[in-house]
Amino acid sequence: MTLPDLFLHWLNEILQIVPRLFIVVVAAFIAIRFEWLRLALRGKQISRRNVLPAILVFALLAVIGTHSGIPIDIHLGLREIDLNAAGPAHLRDSQAIVGFRDTMILSAGLIGGPWVGLGAGLIAGAERYYLGGFAALASGVATVLLGIFTGAVRHYKPEWIASEQGILSVAVIGTLIHRLLILVLVSPFEDAWTLSWK
Repeated sequence: MTLPDLFLHWLNEILQIVPRLFIVVVAAFIAIRFEWLRLALRGKQISRRNVLPAILVFALLAVIGTHSGIPIDIHLGLREIDLNAAGPAHLRDSQAIVGFRDTMILSAGLIGGPWVGLGAGLIAGAERYYLGGFAALASGVATVLLGIFTGAVRHYKPEWIASEQGILSVAVIGTLIHRLLILVLVSPFEDAWTLSWK
């Protein structure tokens, strides 16, 4: 793929994914109607009685992030596919989803802390694994690890989430964790490389 082709591919993907992003934004807007979540967004610790609701809210947002993503087929030139055309929405061995699940899990850990990050990561990661596809294991494991990582950052390095640079660093590290797991756990390596760095 030449550089102009790669640029046009990325531009096309961005134009397709932006409207889907609004689904996640609307769901997040509805979620912040909860007072405990608004307090957490302002840096307050989530109380023990609100940990389970926070896990469920962020897990739901992550699942919505998965299902509002773009299903692609690695053997069809990363072309978008219709999951519903062949019956139940399960990915085949050459298929994957490009979505917002990781963004929601990153938010779960950074806002809710370790238990919220872990819990939401486990639910969303298990659901992503259940969907199948050639990156199912890597994506499921990465989702859990991202929840643990960002929750640990919230707990042990709260100063990181007090600045834009810190949050950007956490997001970049989380993205690299996911990419690395794809390269390690997905075979053949050529498919892993194409998906990871497309």
